[in-house]
Order: sequence, then structure tokens, then C-alpha cells
Amino acid sequence: MKLIKIKKIIQIIEKEFPLCYSEDFDNVGLLIGSYENIVNGILITLDITNKVIEESIYKNCNLIITFHPILFKKINKIIYENNKIIFDCIKNDISIYCIHTNLENYKNLTNKFIFNKLKLINKKILIPKKKIFKKMVTYVPNDYLEKIRYKLFEAGAGKIGNYKECSFTFKGIYSFKKKYKLNFKKETCINVIFYSHLEEKIKKTLLKYHPYTEVSYEIFNLENNVNIGNGLIGYLEKPIKDIIFLDFLKKKLSLKIIRHSKILNKKIIKISLLCGSGKFAINIAKKKKSDVFISSDFKYHDFFIKDILIIDIGHYESENYIKKNLFIFLNKKLNFYKKKIHISEINTNPIFYF
Repeated sequence: MKLIKIKKIIQIIEKEFPLCYSEDFDNVGLLIGSYENIVNGILITLDITNKVIEESIYKNCNLIITFHPILFKKINKIIYENNKIIFDCIKNDISIYCIHTNLENYKNLTNKFIFNKLKLINKKILIPKKKIFKKMVTYVPNDYLEKIRYKLFEAGAGKIGNYKECSFTFKGIYSFKKKYKLNFKKETCINVIFYSHLEEKIKKTLLKYHPYTEVSYEIFNLENNVNIGNGLIGYLEKPIKDIIFLDFLKKKLSLKIIRHSKILNKKIIKISLLCGSGKFAINIAKKKKSDVFISSDFKYHDFFIKDILIIDIGHYESENYIKKNLFIFLNKKLNFYKKKIHISEINTNPIFYF
């Protein structure tokens, strides 16, 4: 069997779910371990617990891919009694990789499962992420135009939605003074748009293939709306009463219990959905005139809100299926590694119901 280093697994994941699409508060990427370690096996989990570490040792998995970060807040002291998981990972040479809000924001993989389960239509992003695109403006000699433009495209520039190799060019005269003499040269201005996480790659490509030792370029943030962000909005194929919708939701998601605000005795058609903690998005769902907002971790006073039905399906319940989605993704990308990829069998839900 082909041996793979952890850094290769990370490259595969981050090509599909770039870290730049994570939220500022998040802590994603390789959190414990070495990029150079050979991967014996991969364990996919929602959370890191002592039992998950024991499971990874038993299954000979030295790379754990977790959805929730094991390290969120700054640590000033590492004491065994307080940080047993970290000690056990280092002792057993187990690496921890976290893929969290970049998974949520890019392609909306966390919400898509429930969206499809409810058979919603007309999908839109609930909270679009801003500053996804950047634009480069640079100037090249006319005889270098095609070469540099091609290299920029090759580096990932010029992709807008379903379109590729997009650019805008116009010709002009470049002037510069050297040894007291004013010079003029014909040049072409190239404008290309690219995803923000490609900025360093685009810049290095330009500097590598541009014929000048001093290269002139500008990079701007753009506010273009793209299909990246957290949460989804969709519609039922036909409206149903809110009390019937609650029963429909429980059955579709196999839920034992849900919490909800007061029944409004109105028909439901437009639904906002945000897996995980969604308290912060209540007013966004309301502003977008949703009939229902499905999420978790609402507090007591959140349920007093009017004009929208709030439904709490549970944090773990809304995200547990993510393990299977990551398992399917990695199996497709690492076809020869199939028997070495495992879904954790540990129920890490810290909430119990009586």
C-alpha cells in the first residue's frame, strides 16, 4: 500500500475546503502533530474526547480529523490533569486536524444534508461570506501578454462561477525615466479576478514570469456575492401548517425531541437552516422573512421572539452526519486508502435526555 504523509492528506482537504474560508474566531488546520508523519490510519470524529483517543489507538489511526477544534482558547499552562488529551496525543504520536467553519462556509456541506433531507428547493446562502474575491491589475509588455495571462489562469486566476480564464485587457503607453531620459513603451493592462486564498500563488506567478525586475501591480478586495457562506434558505414544495411541520421535521431527521417557540398557527413555506449554534442568526432569518429558523443552542429568552417559528434540534443532532460526509469525501480522494479510513463509533454528545 502507498504510504502518505499527513501533509498530503491536508493538501487534499484544503484544496477542497481552503482554510481562508473559516471564520476569524475559529482554529482550523493541523492543531497537534507533524506534517511529515506517515499516516497509518484516519479516524473521523465530531469532537475529541478521551474515548475517541482510545478508539484511535485501538484502530491504529494516528491522524484524527475532527469537526470541532480541540484547541479553541489560548493555553498558558499544559498540566496533565487539565490537558490529558493533548498529552495522550503527543505520547502516542497522534495528529489532530480540524476542519470546521471552512467546511461550513465553503460549499455549505454542513447544512446541505438537512436541506436535502427536507426536500427543500430554491437554495440560497443565509449568511453570504464577504471579501471572497480579489482583483489584480498589472501591466505587461505586449509581446508577453499571452504568456503571463496564461500563467495567471494556470495559477487559478480568472475563475468566476462556471466561467474560466476570464480577464479584461486594454493597451496603453508606459513611461519611465532612466539616466535622465524619458522612455515610452507599449504595454497591456491585465485585470483578473481570483479567490482570496490564491493571492500569494497569483503574486508569485506574476513575479516569476514577468520580464521586469520591478513589477507594477495592484490588488483590490471585491464585494461580489458568491455561493459561499453559512446557513441555507429554501422552500418547501408546498406550504404546510406549523404544527404539522414539527412532526415532519422530527420524522425526517429521526429526532427524539425538539425545542421550539410558540406555535403561530400559520403555514410554513420558507425555511432558514443553520447547523450548530445559530442564536446569532435569528434576526437574519427573520429579516429574510423566513417562516421557520432551524438551528440549535438557543437560550430561554430567544424563544420569546415573534413572527418566526424557532426550532432547536440540538447541536450534536444537527452536525453528527458530517462524519459520514467527510468519510465519503476522503474515500473518493484516497481510493487506495479505503480500509484505513474510519468513522468514530463514539457518541460524543455531552447532552443526555431523560
